[in-house]
Amino acid sequence: MKKTALLFIMIMAFICMGCLGIETETNFNRDGSGTMTLTYRISSTLMDMGGEESGVELPFDKETLEDSLEDADGVTLKSVESWSDDSDTYLKATLEFDDVSTFYNLDEYDDMGAVLTKDGGDFLYRQLIAPGSGEMTEEDLGMMDMMAPYYEGYSVTHIIHTPSRIKSNNLGELSDGGKTLTFTMPMMDVQTTQDETYLEIRW
Repeated sequence: MKKTALLFIMIMAFICMGCLGIETETNFNRDGSGTMTLTYRISSTLMDMGGEESGVELPFDKETLEDSLEDADGVTLKSVESWSDDSDTYLKATLEFDDVSTFYNLDEYDDMGAVLTKDGGDFLYRQLIAPGSGEMTEEDLGMMDMMAPYYEGYSVTHIIHTPSRIKSNNLGELSDGGKTLTFTMPMMDVQTTQDETYLEIRW
């Protein structure tokens, strides 16, 4: 009975993660400061279940976003908006930051951890994309196959704009004369990739 209950909880957790898409667009200035726009896309089915009851905690209004940023020196919330369509609910928040790592060190966002450092005369940006699931058992793989339909159409996207041409990157596609990088990973892959995956950009 306990095993069945645990399996149900695991299935519900995977469904909740599968019903979530995130796009992060970051614009860096020459001194490393910048702006960030976070757009969450949440299945209306999940929202109908209720965020807390479903085990998914989302900063889904301006007040809770402001509370989460209260101790983040150098990070300012500029705007928040939300809207819905027939299938999804969206939250879009725009922030200004002096140091991007200050935002990603907050407990609410440390699972997306990122840091910008100086390396010689270059900036080096390192962003966690997938935490790594480790080796999965046949039971795990079977469960993921069962959950696959819930993940369809949801992904994690990172768009990075830099003030000068990007010299190197390990993931993603470049545009805008080499000053914009876009990388997208399906949410299913984020959850099932065995090893930690990082995006690294140098400019």
